[in-house]
Amino acid sequence: MRNWKSGRICNYLMKGLLLCALVVGGWFTAGIGAKAESLTHSVEFKSEESQIVQFKRADGLEQHIEVTNNTQRPMKVTFSHNVPIRNYHTELRIGGHEVASRMATAVKDANVLYLYPCQWVEKACEVKFTTSAPAYTDITISAEYIDQKIGFKEDEIGLTKDTAYEIPLSGHPYSLYEGLTGTGTGTDERWYKFNVADRAVIDPSFHLVNKERATYFGQNRTFIRVYDSNDNQIYSEASAKYYGKGAWEPGAKVLTRGTYYVCISTSNGAYYPAIFDFNLNGHDYISAEKIKCSHKEVKKSQLGNIKIVAETVPANSDDKIVEVYDHISGKSWKHNSNKVTHSEVPVYNIKAGRQSWLTFKTKNGKTYTTNLYVPAEKFKKPKVIAYHNYAKVTVGSAKMMGTNARIQIYKGGKWTTVKTVNYMYCPDAMKIKNLKPLTTYKFRTQVYANGTTGTPSDVVTVKTGSAVKPAVKSIKIVQKKKIKVNGWTSPGHWSGGYWYPPIYHKPYTWTKYKVKVTLKKKVPKIGGMWIGDTWTKGNKTSYTVWLPKGAQTGKKLNVYMNTGLSKSNGQGPQIKKVIKAK
Repeated sequence: MRNWKSGRICNYLMKGLLLCALVVGGWFTAGIGAKAESLTHSVEFKSEESQIVQFKRADGLEQHIEVTNNTQRPMKVTFSHNVPIRNYHTELRIGGHEVASRMATAVKDANVLYLYPCQWVEKACEVKFTTSAPAYTDITISAEYIDQKIGFKEDEIGLTKDTAYEIPLSGHPYSLYEGLTGTGTGTDERWYKFNVADRAVIDPSFHLVNKERATYFGQNRTFIRVYDSNDNQIYSEASAKYYGKGAWEPGAKVLTRGTYYVCISTSNGAYYPAIFDFNLNGHDYISAEKIKCSHKEVKKSQLGNIKIVAETVPANSDDKIVEVYDHISGKSWKHNSNKVTHSEVPVYNIKAGRQSWLTFKTKNGKTYTTNLYVPAEKFKKPKVIAYHNYAKVTVGSAKMMGTNARIQIYKGGKWTTVKTVNYMYCPDAMKIKNLKPLTTYKFRTQVYANGTTGTPSDVVTVKTGSAVKPAVKSIKIVQKKKIKVNGWTSPGHWSGGYWYPPIYHKPYTWTKYKVKVTLKKKVPKIGGMWIGDTWTKGNKTSYTVWLPKGAQTGKKLNVYMNTGLSKSNGQGPQIKKVIKAK
């Protein structure tokens, strides 16, 4: 549609007045300058539609389009044209910005304006021709509604802090007109306020719907600030330059009781409205009642195959899980979430039994601890050496720290613990007293650690030896042998920070003796005799053995002996005889 409506001053009347002024009052134009003629095309939108305005080349004639949004809803107005963006013949400005000229480089969306309800823009579009420009230029103007809640500029709601518009803490999108529409003459502000009864969380967001319209594209002209009742700014000031995504999302903040204010302002130089979405995203603080966990206890065999999931109750609590602490490794991890998944496996210091493993902790001190259960190990069968009235039991080495053991004996139809052994002494032989001679006993061991017991070991059966001491009738030396030891030098060495030099040891000779031990009578119920360190099998009245140690001629020779059921078990009481070496 071609619209040739004249503006406030008729084009032809302006021409006549201009001619009169030139003829009658040339002195006026000489002192002030002649006012150029102008042609204004008025475009009014009462709904979503498109209109076409045709500009005709006319030397010295300023031509404009004024646009009016005569609806109760905000509009996006787009100017489409057929003018080359960079040319030497036609200059095209939209909203005061060059979109086509000899020097200008068009900015994306520079041909778009936003109009709040009933807004009127006098020079929405301007066209200037050179003498060599095309005779006609068509401008298509399209208007479409914006799906935003935008108030009238004249609505005096929240224009100052004293008239701040109260919004509910629960938070809903509030999109109101912000900004200036002509050349910047001052700061335009909108103020909001909200109240916190006890404690609350806000997570505000601020998004510009349209690009800012400042003196130059790319400048920031819209700002947001949040204050408490004492005018302390609780967030860093932000300029919300639009890039097609959220421009201001500073994160959640916990607020205590009081009144708070939000100021959104458009500074000098902003030519067109800054249409925005502001959301307080606030609510009363939700405390965590507790933490629930997917596993109260985890077995060692499950490590690496499961994930531990901890969640706050309720799930939307503001008291989030902030830390996970591993009691075994001593490591901790920081979080800020209502739900935390943990799958890292401890690699050392794992003890047998139940032990605290992971503790999940909220910001306000709620905790939950998951245990790690490590079954106590099963020891191999113990080593047991029986004597006539006691036994020596060796448990064996534990694989895990903190693993202790019980030595048990079968007595009266049940297993009874006769000794407990700390894990550090498990490799040592433990003496079990008060046993009866020539009696069969069953032994086993069982691990215990941190409140848990392991599977008992295999059973060892032994028999104690005879308590009868052998009655010696005589001990005779039946053979002797000289043993010569050559001299030698022991090497030097460092010890305790000192150097010990080499030592020479002189050669010497000692005598080894073979003896015959004769008993007055046989000892009943035995399997042989220990004489010195030599075992001789059989129940006899005499035994001939080489003694392991010798003595110098004329010195005393000690002979130790005892009975035994076998070479390794059932040893009787030891006796000592002294003879003179020959």
